Amino acid sequence: MGTGLIIIHQEKPAPVWQAPHTSFEVWSTCLRHIAIAHPSELSGCWERRLEPGGQVFRDEEAYEFLLEILSGLHSPLVAETEVFGQFKAFLDETLAKRKGIWPVQGLLLNLVKDVKSIRQSCLIGLCGQSYGSLTRKHLAPYSQLGVLGSGRLVKDILPWFAKKEIDLRLFCRSVEKAHELGAGFPSLKLESIREGGPFGTQALVVAAPIAGNWFRDWSKHRFPHLELILDLRGEGENDPLQTSVPVVCLRQFFSLLEENRKQTQNAVADARSHIQLIVKQLRESVRNRPFGWDDLCA
Repeated sequence: MGTGLIIIHQEKPAPVWQAPHTSFEVWSTCLRHIAIAHPSELSGCWERRLEPGGQVFRDEEAYEFLLEILSGLHSPLVAETEVFGQFKAFLDETLAKRKGIWPVQGLLLNLVKDVKSIRQSCLIGLCGQSYGSLTRKHLAPYSQLGVLGSGRLVKDILPWFAKKEIDLRLFCRSVEKAHELGAGFPSLKLESIREGGPFGTQALVVAAPIAGNWFRDWSKHRFPHLELILDLRGEGENDPLQTSVPVVCLRQFFSLLEENRKQTQNAVADARSHIQLIVKQLRESVRNRPFGWDDLCA
């Protein structure tokens, strides 16, 4: 007898998606749909109604897959916590809707404990896997921040500061064109590069293809309190910013990204080993409990 857990996994984008049986509870993220049920709730040939590309996992295999998803091992940013928070909210809502009666309830509550164990044992401290995360790490000590530019790189960086209580200014050529960029960040202040200042900015991210000598003239009287510059220009190696303020250049960023990538690979390997151990223990527990998971949770 297995754990009695069945899940369907459907990656996005998918057609207007619905589970093949009404007893499935569906949890959706920006990347996937996952439908969860217990065999006792299902009837009929529901598998015939699967959407193309749908994957079915059962018992310990289903538990293992959920452990990997909730530990962030399938996320673009490895070990990110957002997906785990979304699942816990889904579980709370589902248990409230079902008034605490769900055949897989005990198993999923135990799943949450196991995910916490994996994260605490293997994945704590993972960071710096993107421009945004590294930028936030470098700028953590500062409360007055500035970003020069309004291109794609800036779009990738800004979300990392959405929940941080800081004074953030975006310096750009066209404030009108940058309004869309700042739509999701009500505290973001848009400034034209022609504004004279002075500004209280302590740290500045340069993410625009400007010349080093132009920066010298532009920044000279605008930032009297500037302590650090992150230069993310591709041309920074051959045309360094002309300034007396300490600069972290793109080459240093790449070096840190590579270093953190190796750290991440080792952590993921440790997490997968931890998951295998948990699943092995679960399989042995189920084998020794003839009355199934309810007996196991008693």
